[in-house]
Amino acid sequence: ELFYDINNPLRNRLGGGIFDQQSGYPQDFAVVGDELWFTGDDGVHGRELWKTDGTKEGTSMVVDLTAESSNSAISDLVEMGGYAFFVASSDDRGREVFRSDGTPEGTMILKDIALRSSSNPEDLTVCNGLLFFSASAAHAMTGRELYVSDGTMNGTSMVKEINLNG
Repeated sequence: ELFYDINNPLRNRLGGGIFDQQSGYPQDFAVVGDELWFTGDDGVHGRELWKTDGTKEGTSMVVDLTAESSNSAISDLVEMGGYAFFVASSDDRGREVFRSDGTPEGTMILKDIALRSSSNPEDLTVCNGLLFFSASAAHAMTGRELYVSDGTMNGTSMVKEINLNG
């Protein structure tokens, strides 16, 4: 049975339609390995990261990053090197880039760019095996700049401070 009903995108065929007009619907799709990853709202956890192999049994939430609040507000989902990278809010940090291997234990912040504040990353893009995005650094002089990552914390840094005037 198909996972998603293309004739009615606000409902799917997952056991009574857990994604409906009241709770949200699947969006922000990315292929990671042989699975489709997406964001969805089950009406309990808010919008969180999910993955599916296309079957009901093979569809599950990866992690709830905001157990203390309504949702992680995940966006910019992309694949690189077998991992999913995305922007999200968590209970203990502002909006940052996260990396996931598909398990709760393997889902973590890539790098705390704004030092326990929010760097508000945007526009995650993979080019030549590297992840690029814009973000606001911890110090106010930098403002929003271009960052690059090889997918690791130590391999994530600002490309260049483009606007030296703030």
